[in-house]
Amino acid sequence: MTRQRDAGFTVIEALVAAVVFGVTFFTLYNGLTGAWRGVRASNAAELALSVAKSRLAAAGIEAPLKDGDTFEGETDGTTWRMTVGRYGDTAAEASRSAETLAPYLVTVDVNWSGSLLEKSQELHLSTVKLGPKP
Repeated sequence: MTRQRDAGFTVIEALVAAVVFGVTFFTLYNGLTGAWRGVRASNAAELALSVAKSRLAAAGIEAPLKDGDTFEGETDGTTWRMTVGRYGDTAAEASRSAETLAPYLVTVDVNWSGSLLEKSQELHLSTVKLGPKP
């Protein structure tokens, strides 16, 4: 006499399927959240670069350049600080007293943080601009 096997899944088959599903879900979830974090970090860095470039472009236009000037502000969740200083050898410049323009080093520092759990990031950009001689 032969026994007919019941149709359906055994408990072990169901457990194996659940473990395979869990491992697959966990792997996909970690991959997607890591990718999303990377996108957010990239967007924040792009915003900081945009803020720094716009501050450098505005230097000398919004206000005349003066040695020792410092400007600070906050834009779209980033904080920035712009400093202006004389550039080059001042003794050599004294000999060119007929010139009406002087070089200034303009530096912009931008700080931002994506969330409370992420550490603060910084970006520094500098350029030399011409401004009125003091």
